[in-house]
Amino acid sequence: MKGFIVALAFCLLIVSGETTHLFAQVKFDSMPVTGTITVTSFGFGKNKAISSGDASAAAINALLFVGIPGSQYELPMVPDQSKKNDPVIKDLFDGAYSPFITESILLSEAKLTKRSDGVKGKSAQYKITINCEALRRYLEKNNVIRKFGL
Repeated sequence: MKGFIVALAFCLLIVSGETTHLFAQVKFDSMPVTGTITVTSFGFGKNKAISSGDASAAAINALLFVGIPGSQYELPMVPDQSKKNDPVIKDLFDGAYSPFITESILLSEAKLTKRSDGVKGKSAQYKITINCEALRRYLEKNNVIRKFGL
């Protein structure tokens, strides 16, 4: 009985948490130029455009609120989770992140069917390069994060 209660509590904890992207996996790839970072990110959507946007949003979200392990951005740019409701951040995720994406290359794509996968749409893996310095300056200018130094 005690195991059942623990399992139920664990399930409730998972269900009550924030919703995340189904394929929101972001991995560090390289740093081609100082101030930029290249990551591999998965996206999901009804078509290629939506899956590309989902992958880009997942990469930006990881950079801002999680950090990218193995890179110089291991710590999140915005460590305060309450900033997710900031109007600047909301605008960023409504498409204003596109100027900071310098390159997005489709690596692989898979069509998912509801019958075999439980969901219908396209899962795609992208190699995305983000201009982190420009993103940091944008966040500083809009008072989301503080400037370094004095």
